[in-house]
Amino acid sequence: MDKDFRRDLEQGRAVSVAPLADALNVSAVGLYGAIRRGELKVTRVGKRIVIPNPVARQLLGLEAA
Repeated sequence: MDKDFRRDLEQGRAVSVAPLADALNVSAVGLYGAIRRGELKVTRVGKRIVIPNPVARQLLGLEAA
């Protein structure tokens, strides 16, 4: 896990798709597909898509569902 990504998780910030995909060991394209299918809750900041911290932590197994 990249240090900026880890810091964002620890500080409760939303995370970008690419670093989350790396941490999950899946492709960013696959993660965007899940987003497009509505399988993940995301937030849009302008044109940017970010994953809310609780959602990212749950996907990483850091918090219970």
